[in-house]
Amino acid sequence: MKKAVWLVLVFALGLCMVFATPEYAVEDFTGNHGGTFYISAISDPKGLNPAWASETSTTDITNIMFDMLLALDANGAFREEGNIAKSWETTPDGLGWIFHIRKGITWSDGHPLTAEDVYFTFKEVYFKRENNTGSTTDVLRGVDGNLPFIELIDQYTVKIWYSQPYAPGLLTIGLNRPLPKHIVEPQIQAGTWGEFWTLDDVDKLVVSGPFIVTEYIPDVRTTLSRNPHYYRFDKEGKRLPYLDQIMFLSVPSQDVARLKFEAGETDHYGMRPQDYLDLKPREAELNITVGIQGPDWGTNHLALNFNAKDPVKAEWFRNVHFRRALSYLVDRDGLVDNVLDGFGFPLYVQISPANAMFHNFEVEDKFPYPFSVEKAKEELRKGGFSWNAQNQLIDAKGNLVRFVMNTNAGNTNRERTGVILADNFSLVGIEAIFTPMDFNNMVQNMTASGDWEAILIGFTGTLDPNGGSNVWTIQGGLHYWNFHPDTADFIDRDKWHMPYYEWKIGELYRDQRGATVYEERRDMFYEVQELTAEYMPIIHTYTTMLLFGRQNRLMNHQPGSNSSWGWNLWALYKN
Repeated sequence: MKKAVWLVLVFALGLCMVFATPEYAVEDFTGNHGGTFYISAISDPKGLNPAWASETSTTDITNIMFDMLLALDANGAFREEGNIAKSWETTPDGLGWIFHIRKGITWSDGHPLTAEDVYFTFKEVYFKRENNTGSTTDVLRGVDGNLPFIELIDQYTVKIWYSQPYAPGLLTIGLNRPLPKHIVEPQIQAGTWGEFWTLDDVDKLVVSGPFIVTEYIPDVRTTLSRNPHYYRFDKEGKRLPYLDQIMFLSVPSQDVARLKFEAGETDHYGMRPQDYLDLKPREAELNITVGIQGPDWGTNHLALNFNAKDPVKAEWFRNVHFRRALSYLVDRDGLVDNVLDGFGFPLYVQISPANAMFHNFEVEDKFPYPFSVEKAKEELRKGGFSWNAQNQLIDAKGNLVRFVMNTNAGNTNRERTGVILADNFSLVGIEAIFTPMDFNNMVQNMTASGDWEAILIGFTGTLDPNGGSNVWTIQGGLHYWNFHPDTADFIDRDKWHMPYYEWKIGELYRDQRGATVYEERRDMFYEVQELTAEYMPIIHTYTTMLLFGRQNRLMNHQPGSNSSWGWNLWALYKN
């Protein structure tokens, strides 16, 4: 009898722990429930697993389904109250942070969301390179190359800290997205995590964010439905989000996306400069609002595969004089004028001028690359190249210089850029065969097989440049133009080469993490940008202005520097 009473008490205490008074987030918004938010998408998602996502076609969706530990406002600054972690404080030694997880909130399946999920996600997914793309693990490493420590203090408290000062630590940790332990752990134990939450697993999804994918029809649409267990409420006590659904409509190109927006079939459109110029005067007629969010934190570039399948081409691409020659043939000012209609900035380095705290505004003066056919030819001669009787460029062994240059089909700005660059390269006898292709297939070639030669693509950019560590450190998961053999099994270790400048850039990315004084970090990133401009490991082209259009029926829309359709997606509703 005593044993039975004891078990009842234990069970009751357990219920008290699990069903603690919920610490919901209360937002200063009002609105009405119902409706569908329609958006065009040129590429379908590649999967639905946030740990394995490396392309925006996927992350645009997984970022809606899984909330971050902390929260950012429209301008990319931390909000006073976090997302899954309601609050946090720095440890007394300044080396870590204690995160207080919201009490009483749940996953979309009603299972309690606790600090144990946070602890598990970092310990077993983000700290283990084999359980994610590798990029998350790369970015989390401290100045000594080691990952942080983590301790589960209690059901609602977790501590994460480093052995040495780590300047971007809070941002790096806080922007990660906890995963449901009760769903993910069995997959890891069974060795199936890498193949879980595919596009066929819609019925298996369990999320923390405002919406969850409930339907995927290839090349037609991806539908997300309201999470009925979401932990946000408005100031009138209505549970958020307001919208019933978000629907990504598959379209073949930006031109079609614009037509759908003009016809009122979509509610939001991330527009191109010409769209802005055409539609701004027609705002009243179309009952839309067209605006400028500000400079894009993202960057665009041309990359050459240092480990191309053809060793002859790999040798060209590793030749710094060849890359400098191509850089002289990138008419950056002309691209901004002719492709972006002036809504952008010429770019030589990996940190956008949008990030004024770390962008090196003097790098263009130190390492200028004005458009110049003569300077390009001079660099080619230094690199051992010459011309045959037909004025075709040949290397020292007499091989004609020709390569395939890809970009993602349907992105008209990049397609126009590719046409212009191929034409410019022909001025020195280079045949660049410009071939747009499906975005997800292109990313697959970049990251999974290495079967590509040249690619025009962009990186989204991060609020702190440390977020680019996965791109710029030698063993980074997105150091795709020269993957390390330990990172990519398709790289031939015997033929792989690491130039000094790449090693030095990687070291600077590592060392800046320990510089707690802003000026020290800034100077390290300045040096990173100077090395990038001098050696052109990838050839940057331009960054754009972020432009948007929305139907006036869309309410509470607050676009910000780090969000296309509004940082407060959970507050959007339709009139």
